[in-house]
Amino acid sequence: MAVALPWTTRRTISAVNVDMIGGGANSAEEVRGTAEVAGLSLEDRAAIKVAWTAATQETRARAAAAMHEWGYGGDDTATLFTAFAAKAIEDEVNALIGILISTVAPDGFDPDAAEPAAQRE
Repeated sequence: MAVALPWTTRRTISAVNVDMIGGGANSAEEVRGTAEVAGLSLEDRAAIKVAWTAATQETRARAAAAMHEWGYGGDDTATLFTAFAAKAIEDEVNALIGILISTVAPDGFDPDAAEPAAQRE
């Protein structure tokens, strides 16, 4: 009588067999689980996409300039982002998102020095 095994058990048994005969490469799930993979997680990709979409053209240009400054190359946005996505480290990801979501105050604007509306009248 055959016994149906859960897919995780079958995968484990298969991995043990491959390991015993000395063949095969690690699966994407195994590599991701060991944190030996560089680049963006799905969550990082989604966060950057949302921030990029909401950013102004000027802010996108600053973000692209920063990626070039960090050593990522590309003649267009898609190529640049592909290079970034493949090798970016956490600090670069956080910095990129920070650039994309930052708002630049007008020159000379100090929110602490602004007068309340009642005092202006």
